Amino acid sequence: MDTAEYVAVAHSLHDGAARDRPPVYPLYLRLCMLTGDWQRTAVAGQKVFIAMLAATLVSLFQRMGLTAGWSITGALLCSLSPLTVKYSDWILPELGVVVCLALLWKLVVDLTHKSGAQQFRLAVAAGLLSGVVVLLKPVWVGGIVFVGAAWLLAEKERRRMIPAVATMTVCHVVVCSAWVAFLSVNFGQHSVSRIGTMNFNVSAIRAGLVDSGRGTNLYDHLAANGLLEEARQLKWDDFEGFSRIKDAIPVDLRADTRFARQVARERLWDYIRVNLARVPTFFVTRGGGPDGGFPGMPSWLRRLYFRFYDNLVRVGSRKPGFPVFLVLLLISTSVGLRNEQLRSQTAVGASMIAYFVLVLSLMTYQDQNFMRMRVEIEAVMLAVAGGPLAHAALCFWRRRADRVDT
Repeated sequence: MDTAEYVAVAHSLHDGAARDRPPVYPLYLRLCMLTGDWQRTAVAGQKVFIAMLAATLVSLFQRMGLTAGWSITGALLCSLSPLTVKYSDWILPELGVVVCLALLWKLVVDLTHKSGAQQFRLAVAAGLLSGVVVLLKPVWVGGIVFVGAAWLLAEKERRRMIPAVATMTVCHVVVCSAWVAFLSVNFGQHSVSRIGTMNFNVSAIRAGLVDSGRGTNLYDHLAANGLLEEARQLKWDDFEGFSRIKDAIPVDLRADTRFARQVARERLWDYIRVNLARVPTFFVTRGGGPDGGFPGMPSWLRRLYFRFYDNLVRVGSRKPGFPVFLVLLLISTSVGLRNEQLRSQTAVGASMIAYFVLVLSLMTYQDQNFMRMRVEIEAVMLAVAGGPLAHAALCFWRRRADRVDT
């Protein structure tokens, strides 16, 4: 369904799907349609995106002080995870998001070493790129605030950085506002997308908060179709009952803004409490079964490839297992924030992760969606979980080698 809507917008920005699917990925598809087999071209282009992602991460790792060999190895491990490889074959914008976020991460880190006109130009580029991410997937609409705040907190010369953060934020807002203006003129819509409202409403119903929306169109639809009582008694673990209710709600009614406002006004804390309890699940979501991988990969190597990433994310077959990845991420972030050389880079990467974890936990109404949504931030997560620790290990071995030499 998502792919069909992106294709529809690629054919015409005035298609109704544009209300939910911003224009950057449809523009990419439109360019691919200039070739004979556009779907094959789109997938091939996304393979190139992986190379761009790896090259960007190599640069970031080298800024951390890692050697060329360590940087290339780390970049490949972060860029070629099973999730990233799997979704590079799907005609969806997830891979474009993670590449743009890695580039944005690099631009913000580079800003630290610039001043004057150079810093201003780079800040403009970072802000415009951040806006482009929003027009790929609206989930990033507030991400620039997290990045700017983390960068300022990590820097000692904050006053010198404030103009750059302000410039980034303004450029981000300008890009988003241009699209909102288009939607306002053509559809009377005053938000970048309706997807966030839809997810909030559906998640509120699953959390048993339906009565807070009484008197709204969505509430009345449930009542008219005999679903209101079932929704009132719905428990979060009753996925079958939830799916039955969700599938009976038309798309336009899922985007009922009055329902969302009333739930937020009356039961926001309950909504947050229920959804934030799912944060650990985000980190232990597996990367898929061993049926993917690379074309022509021997079966034994395919199993080894998946087992490596599987054990990194979660050890053991029993839920939830030991969250190796989460522990590594917390330790590595702590190491990076304590090191002056790594502080800004670690803080910016960690802020991106924190933003995605918070927003996706609050706005994704079923845990199965975490696998797909995590593609957008997984390479950054792997880089933050490994980069500072690799730097610490390298420094340790260098000191040890120096002691042996002396």
